[in-house]
Parts: sequence; structure tokens; C-alpha cells
Amino acid sequence: MPLYQSDLPRMILPVRNGTTLVSQTKADSHLRLVVAVNIGTRVVRHVNERQHHFRFQWAMSSLRKNLGEFLLFNANSCHLLSSRSISILRKHKVKTKSPSQRRPAIKPAVESSRGDITKRGPDTVSVALIGGGTTPAYTALLLKQAPIIKRVHIADTIDKTASLILDASHVDTSTKIRYFKRNNMIEAMQEVDIIAIMDEEDFTLGKASSHGQFLAGSQHVKVVAEKMVHCCPTALVAVFAHPVTATLPLISEIYKRAGCWDPNRIVGSVAIDSMRIQAMAANLFDLNPAFTTVPIVGGADACTVVPLLSRAKPVNQFSKEQQNSLIHTLRASDNELASIGECRAGPTLSAAAAATKFIVTLACGYCGFKNAVASAFVRSNVLPVCPYFATELQFGPGGVEKSFGLPKVSSVELELVEQAIPIINANVDLAVNFTRANSKLRSKM
Repeated sequence: MPLYQSDLPRMILPVRNGTTLVSQTKADSHLRLVVAVNIGTRVVRHVNERQHHFRFQWAMSSLRKNLGEFLLFNANSCHLLSSRSISILRKHKVKTKSPSQRRPAIKPAVESSRGDITKRGPDTVSVALIGGGTTPAYTALLLKQAPIIKRVHIADTIDKTASLILDASHVDTSTKIRYFKRNNMIEAMQEVDIIAIMDEEDFTLGKASSHGQFLAGSQHVKVVAEKMVHCCPTALVAVFAHPVTATLPLISEIYKRAGCWDPNRIVGSVAIDSMRIQAMAANLFDLNPAFTTVPIVGGADACTVVPLLSRAKPVNQFSKEQQNSLIHTLRASDNELASIGECRAGPTLSAAAAATKFIVTLACGYCGFKNAVASAFVRSNVLPVCPYFATELQFGPGGVEKSFGLPKVSSVELELVEQAIPIINANVDLAVNFTRANSKLRSKM
């Protein structure tokens, strides 16, 4: 019988010694929690947290074929095993093992594309957010609650969010937040592992086209990219500045001219579209969106993004009417937001949540954790006629580690991809021409 997340009550209780789940090591006086879940052929366990009150969260999917695929550990959520929870586990025949029965923990070790073995702990990733407005501030707040992030540097391009960042820095987590003004942007980029380029100010809805968005933000992206190639050319770059379909090729061209271009280390975000379509598809079938996946291909803006509903998991049986409705709703999300709001400000809360999820995925890959998978817009050879394309990717210490390519799709999705290709190429040409006309760097590629 499957174990549902709702079966475990939300409680905060002290973990006591003497139970089968807890032991205390005299050497370091750290309580060690061992939870082993056996369902089918998979065994999942998580150990070690330096706290006397353990906080964790069960995240199980009853809809996947391999139940018990993972146990999600979150040091900032407040879920604890109570006696009722243990009885529920026993009722569903989920076994618990004592610390003496567990296997030794294996530290992640991933071979990067350059052939070296990278071993990193989960607290070694530093992130720089370059942008202005509330979206970077919300993103910093959410990243502060991610245990895998050690430091967050935020460079405010409009110098108006210092109070928000100070307020966020008071949240009681170990992640540190530092605020930098626009003039100190280079200092914010130093000694970071991931740089997220966001809009110069909050994204405004109602732009006539992606061309208008590009003209409004291209100078900001160019300035940031030229600073990055001088102070941190090897950092992973996550591009969120609108329109990503044009700004990512712009950054790539600047890196080419500087002679430090590595296409695997520059990725464009389609995170908000991915999050939206997964929520819509899950709500349609009354599923949990956290366990629903819909790959994204095509471009990275509203008119070129193509959700592959035929490859969705755990359910992909959509009627033609449902598929058309979901795609139309996805592409019209920003317009709907503008029509009901008192101002024309774009998505801020959802954009920050999506950006956080994407950055954490990059951080997990950078640290060597397996299955760091997300859809992203990158330099690609999936389609010979389209040099930049969004596909589902696996990330590692060197950025993009594996592309899953373009799978078998439905006729509707294939038609949408064909319609997106000319628009993507037009945006790429726009970025290349802009770089040639405005970049001070000479081409070295």
C-alpha cells in the first residue's frame, strides 16, 4: 500500500535517545538520525544533521513506478517522526533500520567533462544575483533557506533594495546574504560559483515583442557580461534577463570575443514556464505538482516555449483539447496577470520561486549530486538549423553534463517546434548583430 505525504502529521517533537531511530555518538555529541525506507527494490536513507531537534520532510510519490525513489531532506522544514508517524510506517510495512544496520554514507564524486574528480560538500556553493527590483530580493530570501547554498551576493542594479536585503538577512538560517550597490558589482561577482543575471529592474508586462524587451535590457546584459569575463570567467552563468532567447546568445558572443567561451557553463532559464505548466497539468488531474514533470523544448519566451505534454510524468494522456488549452494558457499567463493587476508589473513571487528552484538544481549538479535535471535554453546541436535550443538537461560540476535531446513528440508539439525555430534564429541574429556593433571586446574565437 503506498505511503502518502498526508499520512505523516506536521509535528515538532524532541527526538529522544533509546529509540531505534536515534543514537548518540560520544565523540562529537551529535545526534544522528537514520531513516531507511524500503519499497520495492529501492532503499533510501538520509543521515546526519547537527541538531538535537531534527527537521525533515517526507516527499513520496504514490504515482511513480518506483515508489520510495527518494527521501527529501530539508533542514528548514519542521516535520518530525512522532509515535503516530512510526505506527503509520509500520502499518504500511515501511521498515526502519537502526544506525548499526545502515551502509556507510558515500560522498558524491562526479567526474567532470575535463576529466577531474570533483568532491564538494553540500555547503560550498556561493551565488551572485545581478539585477534590480523585488524579484532578486525574493530570490535571495528563498535561497537563504536552501541548505546547499552557503553565500548569496546580490548586486542591486537600481540601488533601491538595501532595506529588503537587510530584512532578509535576519532570517535565522546559516546562509549569508551580502548586499552590493551597482558600483560594486565586480566585488559581488568575486569568489562565487554561480552567477544569475536578472533584469535590471522588475520585468514589465505589455512589451510589444521580444525585440522591444531586448532593446530595453540589452545594454544591462552586455555590461554585466563584460565584467564577468574579466573577474569570474569560469563561474556557471544562469540567464534570467528577458528575453532569454536573445540575451543568452548575447552573453555567449561576449564570452567568445573574450576567448573564454564554454557553452556548457552558460544556461538560459525556462524555469517559470516549466513551473507553470507542471502546476497546470497537475491541477488538471488533481495531482501533486511537486511530483509532476513536463519537459520544455524550443525557445525561452512565451511565443517559442513548447511543453512536451506527451512526455509528461506520471500522466501524459491529454486529449487534443486539453493539450491546446494548456499551451494557450501557458503562453497567455503574463497577459492574464497584466489584465487583472492594478499595475503592469510582471511576475515577481513566482519568478523568484522558479529562479530559486533552477539555481538550486545547478548547485546540486555543481556539488556532484546525481539526477540534477531541468529544462534549459543552451547552445545546442539537437537541431542543425537552430544553434540554440531548449531541452531537458542533466547538470554536473562543469555545467551541462548531458542533453536528453528532442524525444519522440506528438504532431501538435512538432508543429509548435517548427513554428518556434525561425523566431529563435531571429533572436539569435539580433543578439549577434548587437554584439558586433556595441561590444568593445575584439573577437578571439
